[in-house]
Amino acid sequence: MSPLWLILGTAMILMGIFDTRLKQWLGLKPASALLVTPNLKQASQKMEKISRWCTGTIGASFFTLGIGDLLPQGIAYKISFGLFGISILLLLTIAGMTIASRKAK
Repeated sequence: MSPLWLILGTAMILMGIFDTRLKQWLGLKPASALLVTPNLKQASQKMEKISRWCTGTIGASFFTLGIGDLLPQGIAYKISFGLFGISILLLLTIAGMTIASRKAK
């Protein structure tokens, strides 16, 4: 068990869960609150939600690496890389939504 991966994974999972509350606590506004065009505002809200899922998925991947000794040999790496692949797909979704919303503007 690697405490670095456990701490990093737990922190990222919590950041994904409490992202909006952390931004409010720091005094930051979400990007969707700054936009005035309805299409861009709606796309930004969806991207913010996907980014929270992405942060949580990467955190789960790191957490799985941290508890690797408790799982059977090689299973932790397979689960971790699967979760990491899902987070890459989420990032590609955000990129696609960004391109689509720019073209719709």
